[in-house]
Amino acid sequence: MSYYSLSILIVYINNSFKSKKKVFFIYKSKYLISILNHLKKIKIIKTFFYKKKTIMCVINLNSKYKFIRLISKSSKKVYFNLKDINEKSNNYILSTNQGINSIKYFRKKKIGGEVILKII
Repeated sequence: MSYYSLSILIVYINNSFKSKKKVFFIYKSKYLISILNHLKKIKIIKTFFYKKKTIMCVINLNSKYKFIRLISKSSKKVYFNLKDINEKSNNYILSTNQGINSIKYFRKKKIGGEVILKII
């Protein structure tokens, strides 16, 4: 997992919300594509297209969420166990060996994982 490329994605999304720009480009990776798929499910991203080396993202400026925060970093990783998952709100994205998904999904599966993002 590349925290550097993920942090760049978060900065681009947050700056797009602030500047009201709908489109940005970022370098392609499988990890970022899986994050973008989940952000598309919760309607932060309208759509995204990728070619050989780049991804074009279109932001949904009318989303109820307006800020994304990176929780786990390479220097400090944060994990939620089952007890933490049941106490927290649904605005977290976790990563496990079963993939990247929201806290709702992992609450149903009754497993914990590394907290990647908090959506505010």
